[in-house]
Amino acid sequence: MELEVHKAKEIDVYKDTVRIHAAVRGDIHEGQICKLSVDGKSKLVAIRGVEDDPKSIIRVDELTQIQLGLIPGQTYDFEIEPVGWLGEWLWAWRFADPAARFGARAQLSSVVLGIMSALLALWSVYLAFR
Repeated sequence: MELEVHKAKEIDVYKDTVRIHAAVRGDIHEGQICKLSVDGKSKLVAIRGVEDDPKSIIRVDELTQIQLGLIPGQTYDFEIEPVGWLGEWLWAWRFADPAARFGARAQLSSVVLGIMSALLALWSVYLAFR
């Protein structure tokens, strides 16, 4: 989809979020994590809506503009494809905001440690009753 790049709203800076009008997003729902691709580069972003802007623009923060090589005011041909749960996890793991990124990494560490604990418990029960 052809969209003109505009500066992100202040609330979206360092949030790995882009804003695209609902009329041009198709089946992509607000809040969905998607792979945003342009000119051979891509980034995982959260898709949000914007009702007070023209339908032909995309609001992108400066960090994402740099990572994707975008220039404000220029029009690009973007591809947006939803990602599954692994993509959502990777989005949180690579989040631009350090506080949110730390939270996601702490959650994953907890899950991994919980699985390891359960496996060790099962192994000890197996050893005790064999």
